[in-house]
Amino acid sequence: MSSLSILYILINYIFLMSITIYTVVKKVNFVEYISTILIVCFCLNLSIIAFEVILKIFKTTNKSTFELEIADSKEDIKKLLNEAREEE
Repeated sequence: MSSLSILYILINYIFLMSITIYTVVKKVNFVEYISTILIVCFCLNLSIIAFEVILKIFKTTNKSTFELEIADSKEDIKKLLNEAREEE
């Protein structure tokens, strides 16, 4: 299991346990408790999935998309390589 999966499980656990404690303290009926749990589970997991997808998109688009068009002549290639060495 990855560390993100463990983090998601922990977040779910904390939210659901806090709802359970709140409903016990406020003496909410069982139907409201179950509906609240289902709604929170759905919304929380949906937001986690959206966050994961956005994070994956940022990781894949962060790669360099630089394309260099160079001429066919050897002199131009040597000139570009020398310029690159000088920049470093």
